[in-house]
Amino acid sequence: MARFSAISCVCKALLRSLEDHCPRELFAGQVPAFRIYQPESFTTPPPDPVVEGFTLFPWRIAPNAQMRSQPPRTDAHGDKFRPSLPLDVHMVATPWAADAERQLALLGWMARHLEDRPIFDANRLNAASTFSGQVFQAHESVELVCDPLPVADLLGLWDKFKPRLPASATYVARGILLDSEVAMESGALVRNRTFEYAAPGGARN
Repeated sequence: MARFSAISCVCKALLRSLEDHCPRELFAGQVPAFRIYQPESFTTPPPDPVVEGFTLFPWRIAPNAQMRSQPPRTDAHGDKFRPSLPLDVHMVATPWAADAERQLALLGWMARHLEDRPIFDANRLNAASTFSGQVFQAHESVELVCDPLPVADLLGLWDKFKPRLPASATYVARGILLDSEVAMESGALVRNRTFEYAAPGGARN
């Protein structure tokens, strides 16, 4: 159960994990960049020389089908709120380098690194947040899974973002629960029940 800024927080945590562990020797002395991309980031001509590093493009947000039916959320004070919204965030992770050999080496390292560290706990997620306040509760975590795209979807991305979509890997962060702040009203507790009995012939007393 997380705040509305959870999607941004997950993306930042993934990039920070890459930044903290990436092999700097593969960047040929350059300072690598770590950025969240938008669609126009792919269509804008790259600078000269090419900026090297890693980018993350969240391209699809969808409800998690297995977790769609959530019960009302109850906070620590016993107040009830509308059910949390479970979302899956689909992302394209891309390493950038000035030559193909180093780009592929970075791609292999990235795939291995994320496979070794697929669980992001609340400490890692909250540490990456740029928003004030706690985004994830202490017991929460997010699982990152490699999720290869169907060929049709992959070709669709290439068509929209060519010529700037190099070899990439696709992932999904599963089951991010966005909390609602809308309280659910409940009636007063039932204290008495009154029963009426029908008299013979259908008349009531």
